[in-house]
Amino acid sequence: MARISSHQGDQNLTFRGIPNESRQRAVGIKQYKLLEERQRNQKQAVGGTEEFLRSCDIRVYIEYGIEAHLDRAIELINRTNQLNYTKKRLPEDNACAREVLLAQIKQFGRQAGLIHVVDKYGDYGFVGFFITETLRKVMVDGASNSHLLHFCFSCRTLGMFIEQWVYYRLGMPELNVVGEVLTDLSVLRTIDWVREVQSIEASTTAYEQVASQIVFWGGCETQAVSVYLSSYTPKLDTYGNYVASGCFVRIASVVHALSMCDSKRSEVEDVANAIGVPVEMVAHDLFATAAPGTLFVFNFMQDVHWSPYTRHKTTGMTLDITPRHGAPDQFPAFPEEELIRFLKEEGDKYDREQTEDIIRVARYIRANFDHVFPATEEECLQMIESLIDRIPIGSKLIIAVDHDEVGMPIPDQPGKYDIIAVPVRSRWAKLMREMADSYPHVGVLTYSEAIEESSEILEPGNHYAREVYLRFALRVVDMCKSLQPKDNEFATG
Repeated sequence: MARISSHQGDQNLTFRGIPNESRQRAVGIKQYKLLEERQRNQKQAVGGTEEFLRSCDIRVYIEYGIEAHLDRAIELINRTNQLNYTKKRLPEDNACAREVLLAQIKQFGRQAGLIHVVDKYGDYGFVGFFITETLRKVMVDGASNSHLLHFCFSCRTLGMFIEQWVYYRLGMPELNVVGEVLTDLSVLRTIDWVREVQSIEASTTAYEQVASQIVFWGGCETQAVSVYLSSYTPKLDTYGNYVASGCFVRIASVVHALSMCDSKRSEVEDVANAIGVPVEMVAHDLFATAAPGTLFVFNFMQDVHWSPYTRHKTTGMTLDITPRHGAPDQFPAFPEEELIRFLKEEGDKYDREQTEDIIRVARYIRANFDHVFPATEEECLQMIESLIDRIPIGSKLIIAVDHDEVGMPIPDQPGKYDIIAVPVRSRWAKLMREMADSYPHVGVLTYSEAIEESSEILEPGNHYAREVYLRFALRVVDMCKSLQPKDNEFATG
């Protein structure tokens, strides 16, 4: 299984600190001989480059335990050029570089991995490194809602297109390419000669595919968990909070899930375009388009906290949208003069174009949407029952619930939090479990089950350390295997 850990193989020992000169020389000679043999065989191969690559048995393992291999990650960031896409360097002083990189990977919304490659010729070691961060500036249909902070690769595996395989594996995050690179990721390629494995020690073992498709609906956590879930399914679709027109759009509510499934594209497309939100995020029937055997994962965190929202006056389309940074209220309840004053006060967070977009969106929503008070607990439960009824035959559903504690900032102590209990989340988990007990194809998972210590709660709300999201993903995999697919007994008319 994917895990946050340290390998014990001899190859990885070279990356625990800076190797001495004799070890560097030995590794260099070994790598040179490996590449020399591979290049010689490639020249003699019949059937072209791709056929040769398919014969190489290329295996990739993604190591998420970056802390154990910081020096190699730093080396990749600072020493690669031809396949370094972001070219964001770290300080040359190793101690400073370690401190900066550790701070980067510990921020909420960031996931990181080292890429270890082996083929039939030998072990190439760690040849790549990435850090993804949740939210992209421009949403792209079919691509992950994240961007790449670091994306760099050694030339040891040049020509294998490992960098493009990893880019696809991460869901094609937003990437601002700096300078020239040898592999153009915008060129579409079918890379069928690389397979992901569970570890280098057992490199012939691929990940078990637990569902033909996984559909993950929730908040900002969807992108974080999906980095780890994608190993276990050939198709992963994530729907989470996103940025559009300088605004922040939250979707983690059963109200918005049902609205999205019921809205017709032809009816809401003009509305979506006027606001600047992707139409596929407001009109898409998740259940009608799902593959047979799909696992659905839903987090209804906004319903737990009774969040208000807006509803279009004629189409009924719902939306929860506010200025991205620190806005106190929904647009219909946010008078324009107060909004303008707020944007001026937060001037360092919004440029002129974003400010104009926000004011335009606010005016459109005030004119065309109604402000709606949150659904009651009873109404939410009824809607969730309705959503469960829509799960296709042969599929499964997991309801995710946030941790029942949050971190509240301690005054004058930046980065420090008091841990406060949130009883409403415990109650919600109990209600979800009581509901799920009636369905063998429905299960409930809480993030509490993936948190091992309070320091893993990063910010107020539902923001956790990246280790939590990996553990949660593994619990999703285990629960998926234990649930029964929905059968005809639970079919509705």
